[in-house]
Amino acid sequence: MTQLFKDVRKNLPVKPHWMGDAVFKEMTEHWESPQFKAKSEQNKINRDANAVGGKKKERVSGLGSLGRSVKVPKQSISTTPNEVDEIRSQVHAMNSELYKRLEEAQHEN
Repeated sequence: MTQLFKDVRKNLPVKPHWMGDAVFKEMTEHWESPQFKAKSEQNKINRDANAVGGKKKERVSGLGSLGRSVKVPKQSISTTPNEVDEIRSQVHAMNSELYKRLEEAQHEN
């Protein structure tokens, strides 16, 4: 169903034959709202940030997701507190850059 709605959004303002007038009007208002456009832009930025070399990576939005998304190697790796701090600062820097891009995109709209 998600793909159906994506197709409808791409073809705006053409109403598909299978969608009622009232529903189409409400969905069009939603899709054209500043809130929807901002969320869509943020999701695009997130997808771009997660793509590396044309391949999708696991979530990298914060240290909480990092622990669940990184595959544990077969060999044990020792991590010092300094290494953890470095990883944390890199993640925060990436998050800051993503939020900066989002704010710039919101100001453009």
